[in-house]
Amino acid sequence: MAKIRSEITEMVELNTGRTNKTTLINRLYDNALKEAVVSHVFQDSLYLCDDITITEEATSVSLTSLTSNSIYVGKVQDVITARIVEADGTYNNKLTIKNRQWWIINVVNAEDNMLGWPIYGIKEGSFIKLDRPAKGGLELRLQVSTIPEFGLSVEYVAGEKAFVVGEQIYGATTSTANAYVESFTLDGGSYDGGDARGTLYIINQHGTFTRETVKDPDGIDIAQIQTNPSSDNSECPIDILDIYLEQYATAFVFLSLEKQDKYAIWHTLAIRTLDKAISKDRSQQAEDKSGETGEILSNTGIAITDIDTGITKTWY
Repeated sequence: MAKIRSEITEMVELNTGRTNKTTLINRLYDNALKEAVVSHVFQDSLYLCDDITITEEATSVSLTSLTSNSIYVGKVQDVITARIVEADGTYNNKLTIKNRQWWIINVVNAEDNMLGWPIYGIKEGSFIKLDRPAKGGLELRLQVSTIPEFGLSVEYVAGEKAFVVGEQIYGATTSTANAYVESFTLDGGSYDGGDARGTLYIINQHGTFTRETVKDPDGIDIAQIQTNPSSDNSECPIDILDIYLEQYATAFVFLSLEKQDKYAIWHTLAIRTLDKAISKDRSQQAEDKSGETGEILSNTGIAITDIDTGITKTWY
């Protein structure tokens, strides 16, 4: 089990002898996680998303609210695989993700192309753009890597309705504060009675909440939170990186104190630990591709690809 944030912070403070660098340390955790996932796509940052309905004649699909098993996955770093599937499950085909230079030369303006089955796409910001207006009845199936974050939690009271996992919530007092619901508990009371209480777990918070009522996207009151959510009790979002985070943060605290020699030692340790974590994660990914008997796992259906259209049909 990975260390929780407060345990990692305690180790950084012991290593550096400083207890007044909390704000810096918290920012360093975010930097360390981002640097790690840029170097390698960790299993803990990979999600096979729920299929996204493509609106008929649409030339783009939003990536802002992707879910996996109805749980919000967080900020998307990269699209690993993409497929276009029919809603009834009959046909599916790979959506090839292209770069900007190829797109400018070959697609130009997707809306000018013939309505049909998209073959190529490009990730632009929080959207997947398609090479043509999509015909009806299609969905987009994505595997993505995300930018990991420590989860946040806060106690709530006076709950009038249940939170919805994956839904965005807003502060009624600090209107700029918002976050996505990861999960929640009901520890007492009832929503019908307006006195439900429990713990709310959120991710991707923007702004600072206060002791206030939070609302759903329609402006309906949900419950009252007691303070701004904290991540002190959240585990490292990528299990095998907790020691790396400790060493990385320790190094840069020393750098802030202009102790170059200690920075160099701890930064070298952090890089070595990250390398070991990447090697371990890669070996686990390879193991996951084979069954206990060493046989390669495969789809139980028979996939037949139409040579003319490139569309794959799976028979079970």
